[in-house]
Amino acid sequence: MSTQAVSFAVWYAPGAPDDFKALETMLTQGGTGTVRQYMTWSEWIGSKADVLVLRGFLGSPVPDDLEPLKARRVIGIGDEAGRTFDAMGLDLTHGATSVAEEPSVILGEGPLVPRERAGERVVALREPVPLGAPEPIACDGVFLPEDEALATQVEALARWSHDPDYAPLTGQGNMVFCAIKPNLKVWTPAFRSAFRAIAVSLGRTPLQPFKLSEWDITPPGTYTFQLGIDGPGGPPAGRTYFFKFASPVVFSAELEMRQGGEVALDFRGQASDRAFDGRTTQHGESLVLVMPLTEPSLTSNGQRYWELRVQNFDRATPVEATLRIAYESNATIRLPDGLEVPVQKPPRDASTIDRLIKHLASDEPTTVAKAIAALQLAGGNADTALDAAWETASEVLRERISIAQFRIDTEHPR
Repeated sequence: MSTQAVSFAVWYAPGAPDDFKALETMLTQGGTGTVRQYMTWSEWIGSKADVLVLRGFLGSPVPDDLEPLKARRVIGIGDEAGRTFDAMGLDLTHGATSVAEEPSVILGEGPLVPRERAGERVVALREPVPLGAPEPIACDGVFLPEDEALATQVEALARWSHDPDYAPLTGQGNMVFCAIKPNLKVWTPAFRSAFRAIAVSLGRTPLQPFKLSEWDITPPGTYTFQLGIDGPGGPPAGRTYFFKFASPVVFSAELEMRQGGEVALDFRGQASDRAFDGRTTQHGESLVLVMPLTEPSLTSNGQRYWELRVQNFDRATPVEATLRIAYESNATIRLPDGLEVPVQKPPRDASTIDRLIKHLASDEPTTVAKAIAALQLAGGNADTALDAAWETASEVLRERISIAQFRIDTEHPR
């Protein structure tokens, strides 16, 4: 690997901390780099620097044209960078947690971390961030347990010492993300040194072709597994299943637990702003999810994956469970009374909607899940009827009505 100085081009998103001088000093110390700040996004992207550095903070907008970044090495610090990487489809910003009272990290192993520093414990900030402070999320971390699938795609350059399941410094391809976002003036010399070494290593590493994470597709079927308790160490507390669909489907998942407490079952499209659903249990009851994926939902998600996530949030009880997954192209939702609602050209008449609303009061979770899915397909025609049903509904029924209305709003944005 070359030992020549690395050139850095820096752009500050509106609202970012005023710490350019500290950033410049950090990156140039010891003659390892040269730094130039650019005032506009276009000039920054057009620079010939080895590495682009994006400094952001909460509330800054993400520019529309991110395609040029895919051919560059990029370091991002803070929220703006995280949302930019998300918009590019990358996974190095997935999940977050606030830090402990003393925010220290353990440096990882890999080509960007100097071999002699791998495993080193480094205090990140000069002054601790007390729990309960006005900005307790000043430092976040990517949820990246070592033995879960995401760790095969994203590199943990540093993990929090108090909770190593979370990594505040991550890498994926030509990109590095730093979730430690307070003003660089309060970064410790040791952490600045570690960050500088990683930044310089990135600049000296051959540019890789841009690629997103790739996952094995989960076929329909029955899956039996165990999950560990929520917390650092031990067996994984969650697992994710991945899917892709070429045409509209009705997707269903049923989680039956032989042992378990507080568990969540969530389904989402990685890029979709429409289809999302989740179920949570506090006492280990079965969870059922039914989600119709229409053409608009598939278009919204593009070529990205759909994810089904099972997560144990219980800190005392591990999970033993069976998960049944089913999906069928252009399927029909069938209710116990014989009512049929196809995902393609569903009925939206008042009689059908009234029958579906009655099914929301069922004691059978699968029936309720199917009724909510069918009401989602009925769309805006069901809103008035659901509002009327709310007036005399029980607390449980109101919760189900709210879920149905949320699904309608996401499927048919106003």
